[in-house]
Amino acid sequence: YTSWRCLGDKCLVQICIFWCKHVYIVIVLTFLLTHKTVFVSIVLCTYRKYLTPLRLLHMLIMRWNIAPVGRNSTNWNSMEQWCRWHASIQYPVQECIMNILHRWVDDFYYHDMQDQNFLDVLLNFLDLCMTGEEYDVMKNKLKRLIARKTYKKKEVLSKKCPKSFLPKVSASNLSVVQMHPTEVARQLTLLSHGIYKKIAPIECLDQGWLKKDKKKRAPHILEMIEMSNAVSNWVAEDITSRADVAERAKSLNRFILIAGECRALSSFDVLMAIIAGLQSAPIWRLQKTWELLPEKTWDLWDRIRELMASDANHKNYRDCLRETRPPCVPYLGIQLTDLVFVDDGNTDLEGDVLNFVKMKFASGIIYSMEKYKTRSYRLLPVPEIQAYILTRETVSWDELLAKSKQVEKKT
Repeated sequence: YTSWRCLGDKCLVQICIFWCKHVYIVIVLTFLLTHKTVFVSIVLCTYRKYLTPLRLLHMLIMRWNIAPVGRNSTNWNSMEQWCRWHASIQYPVQECIMNILHRWVDDFYYHDMQDQNFLDVLLNFLDLCMTGEEYDVMKNKLKRLIARKTYKKKEVLSKKCPKSFLPKVSASNLSVVQMHPTEVARQLTLLSHGIYKKIAPIECLDQGWLKKDKKKRAPHILEMIEMSNAVSNWVAEDITSRADVAERAKSLNRFILIAGECRALSSFDVLMAIIAGLQSAPIWRLQKTWELLPEKTWDLWDRIRELMASDANHKNYRDCLRETRPPCVPYLGIQLTDLVFVDDGNTDLEGDVLNFVKMKFASGIIYSMEKYKTRSYRLLPVPEIQAYILTRETVSWDELLAKSKQVEKKT
């Protein structure tokens, strides 16, 4: 054991993590020194491809009860020998396991530990296996973290939220030009962020959102995609539904203002959905409508388009996102594209062992997604506006293009 701990991380991974022997993932995790958190992060992000959360927990518990291995181990009658083995081997392994459990609970509690059976096994382990005084500090620290995650009080937002811009007309008469653009952006952001926070790491593995059973494997990714498509469709439908060019220009102007407010809220997925709707064929061809936009709106439109441009692999957006702090709703399309690139460009296996490089790349993307889920928007929901957004009927793009040609013929 002591000689293996001297090996580098990559060497340990290549030696120990075999395709059909997942127990070695746990062995390698506990070989590494406690400050080697990178490998722990990679495994916690990607293990779901090979193991269930409960299975991994059972394996960690088995590893906790490590026993001396060797032909003379049964003859260890000397207390000095046992104490030396415990201090140099058993306790360091157990300390690694506690650090892994703490990181697991802290980073992935809401995805992996909602099963009461899982929590029962974990709490029983803490009470029954960690009985010595030397474990009290670690055990109590982890118990406090579990309690904080389990019984976390709902945030009291009403006193700290900005005042809502409530509609001045009844819900049945709502339209985009009658709602404040800031409030529409806020409600779109709340809806989008609510879905984004539910995306579990396992949904991001193996391109589950593209498989035949995608509704089972990646339900929240699909929900996010459907909402983005619905917003784009709403933009195009609202503008093309107005026969008068001045009314179309008002609607167009309002959606650009909403997009600008989404940018201010770091709600990039909704921002991109609105841009996609405005750049769709039914809207992009409305030259007379675009000509009526105020100069300030044109400046805003140019800025948000430049930010979300696909040039140089979305460099402007990626640079902006790196400097953005939570709360935030990243543009999911880019994250999914990156995951597909990693999955298609790297095999699961290198010979007979798992491809550690692929696991590392995938975990980096997943952790970047998790980072933006740590804080909620301090905004109050406005039910009538959210209902208006969610109940919009989807119109086919062929119908929208036909309506566009009807309201504004090509000159």
